[in-house]
Amino acid sequence: MNSTRLKALAKLGLLLGVPLAVVLGLFSYGVKVGVEHRAGILSFERDWLGMNVEVPGEESTPDAKEPGEAPTKAPALDTKKPPDAKEPAPTKAPTKEPSKVPGEVPGADTTGDPTPPEPAPRLEGPAASPFSLARLAAVPASVEPQLRANTIVRVKVLVDRAIILNGGDWISDVQDTVRWTSEVLHAQVGVQLELVGVVAWSANTLDLSPAQLKEDLESRARDGADLVVGFTNRSLRLAPQGAPPVAPADALRSVAVAYSETGSPAPRVHGLLLAIGEVFGARAIVSSSDPEALAGSWMGVEALRPDRALYLDPANRLRIIGNKNLEFETPDDGEPAALADGPDELDGEEPADDGI
Repeated sequence: MNSTRLKALAKLGLLLGVPLAVVLGLFSYGVKVGVEHRAGILSFERDWLGMNVEVPGEESTPDAKEPGEAPTKAPALDTKKPPDAKEPAPTKAPTKEPSKVPGEVPGADTTGDPTPPEPAPRLEGPAASPFSLARLAAVPASVEPQLRANTIVRVKVLVDRAIILNGGDWISDVQDTVRWTSEVLHAQVGVQLELVGVVAWSANTLDLSPAQLKEDLESRARDGADLVVGFTNRSLRLAPQGAPPVAPADALRSVAVAYSETGSPAPRVHGLLLAIGEVFGARAIVSSSDPEALAGSWMGVEALRPDRALYLDPANRLRIIGNKNLEFETPDDGEPAALADGPDELDGEEPADDGI
């Protein structure tokens, strides 16, 4: 091999070997640096590049840490007990003084729940009541059995044309109103309403007096209901007030009229509560200066406030509880009353059988 060829091979070796040696050297140095500074590199990738990596020597916690924040490690608890260690006595939760309710009997036990112990089935409905219930004082021991005895009242509702023509789903409105009213009555006096029918009220209610409204309801078919209730758009303040309570020996009247309360989220809940209360012998509170009216009893005529819990004054509560086991009156001939003017209809606008 001549010297020219050897020089050529030497040059080729330099051209290829030097870059390769440099690359291998840099790679080796990088590996060494990476191993020595692995924790710092992984911290940079996690904190700045957002990569999901674990940094050696750090505790992983479920809460995210700020970049550069040192992880904290909870001190280990010493679970060993001395041989003579005793279990600490359980601490008793402090009792809270019950809130003062208007009309509450002094010295009465208000911590008990007046609701009957056997919960009655809740009427189904999509909407929750806009009202809450006030805690009432306990009733005397002699009345307690009557309070706990649940009374179910089957109700048929007739809806006047003013409510229907206002628009909206009037049948669902009736269902919600009866369900919310039933919740109040069941919790406070042990009475539950069961809706058996909803139909249009064909009578021109605006031309009838309060007494004539009830007479018209008495002429309507009951369809197995204990109580026929007419829903009217007339104001609650126009309703007759102050009817005397039902005497214990009398039968309960089988008709009632629920007037409306303008501006309320449930315009006929107050009217239905007042109507049902009067059916069971409660006395309407007509004076706005009466202490129980000022306390917000729903047997008063003042508007119910959604931000105030529904309250029933003690006197009317005892009247309803005392009369809730009475029978409802029936037609004289013992048969359901016939319709006074044919099938309920609204001049072709709403047929009566559009109810439930």
